[in-house]
Amino acid sequence: MAAGLLTACGSGQPGPAAAGPGIDPGADATAAPAGDRCSAFSLSIADGVAGRPSPVAAAGWFADHGGVGGVPGAGWTDGGADESGAVVRSGGWTLHVVRLSDGTWVVDSGRHC
Repeated sequence: MAAGLLTACGSGQPGPAAAGPGIDPGADATAAPAGDRCSAFSLSIADGVAGRPSPVAAAGWFADHGGVGGVPGAGWTDGGADESGAVVRSGGWTLHVVRLSDGTWVVDSGRHC
C-alpha cells in the first residue's frame, strides 16, 4: 500500500449534503449528497511515498495497489481542484488526491456512493 494508514470512515449511513452533481472546488471531496448510502476512507501519507505524474494517474495506480476493494482501474476524469488538492471520479467513486513536494500526486481519501 502506498500510504501508511487506511482508516474506514463510512458508516453506510446518509452523509452530509454536498453541492449539486459536481463537487464545489471548495467542498469536502468525501462529502456525500443527502440520502445516499456511501462508504469513505482516508489515508495518512507516509514519508517517502512515490506519487504519480497526474491526479488521474494517481487514481489508476491506487486502484491497483491501494488496498481498497472495488476501486475502478480506468475511467477516471478530472473533477477539479480544491484548496488542498484535486478530485477525480469514475462511476460512483470520488477520490481526493494531493500534490507532494516533488510535484507528483497521491490519493489521500475517497468515497463510493
